[in-house]
Amino acid sequence: MEVGYGKGYNERYAFILKGFAGELKELTCEKKSFDEAMSKSKSELESLRMELNDVMVKCGLRALRLYQTGKNFPLKPMEINSLVKYELDNVIADLSQPQNIEAIIKKTALEWEKQQK
Repeated sequence: MEVGYGKGYNERYAFILKGFAGELKELTCEKKSFDEAMSKSKSELESLRMELNDVMVKCGLRALRLYQTGKNFPLKPMEINSLVKYELDNVIADLSQPQNIEAIIKKTALEWEKQQK
């Protein structure tokens, strides 16, 4: 005597597999969409880093111009390095203050709300 799974087992199994295949297709589409979003996000982050780098260069140049106004001779390479490092450290420290971070968060939240409309 052969042991079987009963009438309709294959039909139920096929139905489950068909549902699983549909879910798998949805997950594949979601993954593809997620991968595309991640790729776009990476490109956007690289662009933002370049913009931030440019802003930091402008901060350094501002400090050098200010310091140069008090001197009648060109700045030495070591002076330039020290001045720019000092300026960038101060800019980063200033932006890292809790009140500045809170202001950035609020402004970001407001901008996000505008973009969602």
